Amino acid sequence: MPSKSFRKRITFAIVASVAISMVCVVLLSHSANAYIWPKNVRGYVWDNMGNPVPSTPVTINILLQSDSSTRATSSVTTNSGGFFSHSFLGSEWDPGDTIQVIATYNADQRTNSTAATVDAIQYVNVTFPYEIPEFGPSWIGLIAAGGSVAVVGIALLVFWKRK
Repeated sequence: MPSKSFRKRITFAIVASVAISMVCVVLLSHSANAYIWPKNVRGYVWDNMGNPVPSTPVTINILLQSDSSTRATSSVTTNSGGFFSHSFLGSEWDPGDTIQVIATYNADQRTNSTAATVDAIQYVNVTFPYEIPEFGPSWIGLIAAGGSVAVVGIALLVFWKRK
């Protein structure tokens, strides 16, 4: 019969092995199902000349890898530099899911998609296939429109007085 100290060592080894195995199973099953850190999806919306497209509505979808159903979605708007960003919770994505970005400009939609990686930050950019005109600040347009109306008004008054 083995000694008492030998039985204690064997019992300790068995308990330690079971505990380590349980921790490994929990960690591996957790990483296979969901990540604990958020996924920050960032990107830019450009026209074909590389100009940023400001104030563009952007929809970001996380699609399941298995059946492409929508797992999570968010709607954001680009800033003045054409940049957008949204952070999804760790439970809203897995590596291999599809990140789909849809940008809308004047009812025209452009899409770009990529597979989610394990990185916490991932860029997905969208480019429109044509140049989007930039008219400058709105006050310049107001001055130009007001000036045009004034010129037409003065011309009509001058023409009307001559008759």
